[in-house]
Amino acid sequence: MSHTHLFAALRGSFVSRSPRAAPCAPFFSAAAAVRLPAAPRAPRAAAPCAPFFSAASLRAAPSGAPLRRQKPGPRDPLFKDVWRRFQLRVHPDLFTAYPKLQAANATSLQKLQGVLNESRTAERRPEDVLKPRTESLEFYLRPVGGAPPAGGAPPTFIRVPFTLRVPGARCQHSLAESLGTLFGYAGLPTVFHWGPEFFNSVVVKGPEVPEEKE
Repeated sequence: MSHTHLFAALRGSFVSRSPRAAPCAPFFSAAAAVRLPAAPRAPRAAAPCAPFFSAASLRAAPSGAPLRRQKPGPRDPLFKDVWRRFQLRVHPDLFTAYPKLQAANATSLQKLQGVLNESRTAERRPEDVLKPRTESLEFYLRPVGGAPPAGGAPPTFIRVPFTLRVPGARCQHSLAESLGTLFGYAGLPTVFHWGPEFFNSVVVKGPEVPEEKE
């Protein structure tokens, strides 16, 4: 054997080959996955027919403190003009398809109109002047600038629960604050002039009745 072949044989006996490492098995293999049968879905209940008007279509008016009364300027409107525009938003004739809303607006308008009638300028006896009281009102309004509902959905209304406090005969400032807040919900001016038609009454005494003599 030649020196070259002997050296190659000795080298092969001492140099060991590195063992080939087995590849790591993946943590999850597609071959080992077992498909579970899909759970049967519960039958979907038929959606109930939406009523023409439902409580879900009501939106509550944003709560907040009454507006602080600002002194009206020369460009601010008269109360009678703002009041006329407010009545066009809540008049019961506009809610004939919704009896509940129609009744609520009619009752609240009647109460509010009673307060205003007692505030009108006139000659009044002391017992006819505006009496202190608190009136609970509830109005329903359509949203200002709202698009009509699509797909036959019921229209949306804004419910405005409102407490009107009348402290007495000379309450034009506090009453203007309360009404300004109410008008603001309808997107109307919140500052106005009362004008000569309101809060300029003259209190007169009736004729004295002579006492009967015994």
